[in-house]
Amino acid sequence: MEKRIIELDEIDSTNNYATNLANNNMASHGMTIYALRQSEGKGQRGRQWHSEPGKSIAMSIIVQPETDLAKQFLFSCSVAVAIADYLAHIYENLNVKIKWPNDIILNDKKAGGILIENIVRGHQWAYAIVGIGINVNIEKFPDNLSFATSIRKETNTECDMLAVRDGLIDAVLNCLGNKLLTEAQIMQQYNNRLYKKNQPQIISRQDMKWEAVPLEVTADGLLWVVLQNGVKASYKHGDIVWQYENQT
Repeated sequence: MEKRIIELDEIDSTNNYATNLANNNMASHGMTIYALRQSEGKGQRGRQWHSEPGKSIAMSIIVQPETDLAKQFLFSCSVAVAIADYLAHIYENLNVKIKWPNDIILNDKKAGGILIENIVRGHQWAYAIVGIGINVNIEKFPDNLSFATSIRKETNTECDMLAVRDGLIDAVLNCLGNKLLTEAQIMQQYNNRLYKKNQPQIISRQDMKWEAVPLEVTADGLLWVVLQNGVKASYKHGDIVWQYENQT
């Protein structure tokens, strides 16, 4: 599959760079922006993404979606599954999961995440900017990131950064181009890798905390759980905070 990779030493955000290309009609499907360092890497809810220059993958793949804008979450699930499946295939001893909605978990710790930003023209989904951050060769994290990890920390092996990068790009583009997968199959693959599925978890909202057992995620992005009283409930992303076990 033909792709063009723009390699940068430093940029504020690969998503910003990719968005500017798309907005100026300089983008094409599969074009990827890859940076050794991001000064303002984006995470979910406006958080900044921690990375080390040359030891983390920070990239944005420009995609022209062949689906309806209403399928944004399904699109996101496809990307998450592609990344998780690739890592599980390459590193067979890793327990790779997806924490709702799109954190990549290795052996119960966060190793990466996905941030997709959309460019809509009229009623058409013109581009999806698929931002991917993966900790690869980082050996030590700040004390306040006890729930973070990297491929190297979990495998005790230094990785070939460019090989991992290229493998991830191919995995994502191939998965998104697979028209044979149904919506139900995509969600089944996603839920097969759902982090802490069927295990009691503590979730919170503001000052309240309660226990719930995650059951599944549906194609509309809802996380369905069963509460301690046996009642089923659903939450949208942003409704609750689902903490890592070792996160304070």
